[in-house]
Amino acid sequence: MMQLQTTHEIRFDNVTVENLNWQLSFTTKSSRITVIVGPNGSGKTTIVKLLSGLLQPKTGHIYTTNNVFIIPQGPMMLTVGCSWNQEDYFIGDQTSINRCLQAVGLPDTHQPRTPGEWQRFHLARLLHTSPPLAVLDEPCSHMDDGDSLLRHIVGCLPTTIFVILSPNPIYIPDSQIISVPTKLSAPAK
Repeated sequence: MMQLQTTHEIRFDNVTVENLNWQLSFTTKSSRITVIVGPNGSGKTTIVKLLSGLLQPKTGHIYTTNNVFIIPQGPMMLTVGCSWNQEDYFIGDQTSINRCLQAVGLPDTHQPRTPGEWQRFHLARLLHTSPPLAVLDEPCSHMDDGDSLLRHIVGCLPTTIFVILSPNPIYIPDSQIISVPTKLSAPAK
């Protein structure tokens, strides 16, 4: 994965993945919200895996900035079996942490238990961290008010947010929409 000289941008140039009929090229717009929309199995989570380094492209190039904050699909899975200690997830003063937790509808000392509470918890971490670039895989799942909560968070952050949704786009003013219209499949032999 190569690094861009500019900040707050991701670019895929003719990226293909081993054993999949899939090629993608796109560039996010600096200081904008990018929403990637596609059906289940179309490769949205594959994009997150490529950006996080969990998967390497077979061909093509990925350019990104440093300090990408990633909330993968199903963030509850990251913490199953771990002991609960809020300090493991947040660094900073408790007043600021409590404000972020309350902004997403969580009490300041509550341990998340449901998938929706874990989504809220990780969105609070995003608010608290305020990274230059964030990649969110289905950030509104498991929450009845997920769309409006995400719009609120986007309004609070001066960072570029790269949002991946399936299958419906979320309306966020001034967002860039990229469609991944087809399901991934194995190449014909």
